[in-house]
Amino acid sequence: MGITSTYSVYYSETGNPVGPKGETGELVFSKGEIPKIKAKGSIKLTYTPKKQGFYMFVTFQHPDKPIGSGDIVIEKKAAAVSNKINVNNCSKQ
Repeated sequence: MGITSTYSVYYSETGNPVGPKGETGELVFSKGEIPKIKAKGSIKLTYTPKKQGFYMFVTFQHPDKPIGSGDIVIEKKAAAVSNKINVNNCSKQ
């Protein structure tokens, strides 16, 4: 990724927090920043869940990136989504 980007976390008590056509559950975290990453580099995104259920990280492409036919579109931007994360036990904060 040659520039900074953003990420969000979506939640659903049951099922997928993000569907294949961009349907979303509850937005529980927004505006996380992903710094510029070197070629073949990686970063670790974190979020501390507050309730049991399913979560997905969503990273947004640069707004100038054209939306492709296979892209998931959320908030009118191309997005990449993580695998669904099942949280069975978490401490309430």
